[in-house]
Amino acid sequence: MGAGDNGKAHVACGAFPGGEGGKENEEPKGNPGFEGNEGPKGSAEPKGDAETKGSAGPKGNVYVLVHGFAQRGDSWDDVASFLRSCGGTVYAPWLMDLVEPVSEDNGLRTVAQRLLDYCAFVAQKHEKKPVVVGYSMGGRIALEAACLACGVQTGALPSARVQPSDIPFSALVLESAGLGPAVDEDRNRLRERNSAWAKLVHEQGVGAFMEWWETLPLFASQQNQPAAKREAQRRQRMHNSAKDIALQLTVWGQHHQSSRETTLAALNWLEDTGVPVSYFAGELDEKYCRAAACVQQNVSRATVKLFPGCGHNVHWEDPRAYADALLAIFDAPVHDASSPNVNLL
Repeated sequence: MGAGDNGKAHVACGAFPGGEGGKENEEPKGNPGFEGNEGPKGSAEPKGDAETKGSAGPKGNVYVLVHGFAQRGDSWDDVASFLRSCGGTVYAPWLMDLVEPVSEDNGLRTVAQRLLDYCAFVAQKHEKKPVVVGYSMGGRIALEAACLACGVQTGALPSARVQPSDIPFSALVLESAGLGPAVDEDRNRLRERNSAWAKLVHEQGVGAFMEWWETLPLFASQQNQPAAKREAQRRQRMHNSAKDIALQLTVWGQHHQSSRETTLAALNWLEDTGVPVSYFAGELDEKYCRAAACVQQNVSRATVKLFPGCGHNVHWEDPRAYADALLAIFDAPVHDASSPNVNLL
């Protein structure tokens, strides 16, 4: 369902308090759990983890799945499996690999540009632009990439020099992703919070920090998942060093994101030029349901979906429903009728 009509007055979207979680084209190495990997690297061509297993005929879509904070590409395994079974080709790069090494000089806009480079590589390889799907931090990076791709500047319309053909992806799906600070006070608050969290992980270590992280109200619904599944998620997170986690907070944090006015302008430009925009959130995630409503009210023709019984990490909590939602938009759903319904705002 479209989020609105052209010409609809924009409405104010208040601050969303709290946290988000609270390597010529080289064949890259992949993350654990991925086979048949291909992708770009480094400052010009990113190296990433690509899942290309399964049928990938001319009718199948190509997806680039962008992981969240303290995750890796294998956090998308279940969704990738469903998409592959429907003929899709799935790439899931490890973001830390795209900008290796991560440092103060490789900030949010750098990783966003590397993501665009990655998408361009994938598009060239398959002669088909990929659908970009970003979760939480990955969604913010994808959104920043969209701002760069369309040349939007703070408080201004996208650059007239940019043509739709310049955009290296065919569609953008944001899952539980922040839309950027609405006002300077929000940006300052987020900077202070992220600095405090980075200090905490250095002081307590990754294990203790992740134990605390999992207790944030934002992740309450994940306690309903099987213990083995939650333990596997923790093992994925423990692949990160304290330095890497701290840098993700301070260098790629929400306080570096373009303003909400800017990101909404970019999303509208994408829609107006034929690049579909979707926003996914779990019904139990109040904070990002508000972000979903903001997209619905301010981005003409955007598709907004809420997933029943899910919290912040929809694709992890209910990968089948998530894959069905993607297929419903970009292909045709093929899963059985027992899959949970997806509500459209």
